[in-house]
Amino acid sequence: MSHTVQRCSGCGTMRALAWRGPEAAAGSAFASGELAAVRRSASASAGRALDWDTLADGGDGAADDGSSGQSLAALGCLAVTLVLVAIWVNGLVDLFD
Repeated sequence: MSHTVQRCSGCGTMRALAWRGPEAAAGSAFASGELAAVRRSASASAGRALDWDTLADGGDGAADDGSSGQSLAALGCLAVTLVLVAIWVNGLVDLFD
């Protein structure tokens, strides 16, 4: 039995806006309307109702823990460390030759 997580394409837009709280707390009627439009679009994309507070807690159901970015960073650090150690060992060998 496999479990797949459906990714919400509009949730990234909502996160990028970083809005917290209800749309009514926006500074103007235009901003409130735009925030509501983004939320409705993301809700339609996700297939369920979303709100700004739930999304801020990571409640979009997507498994995005950043582990791939951390793995790439770890591999980059390992590669740099290996190169520096190889240069150091090469210099040490040349010193005693």
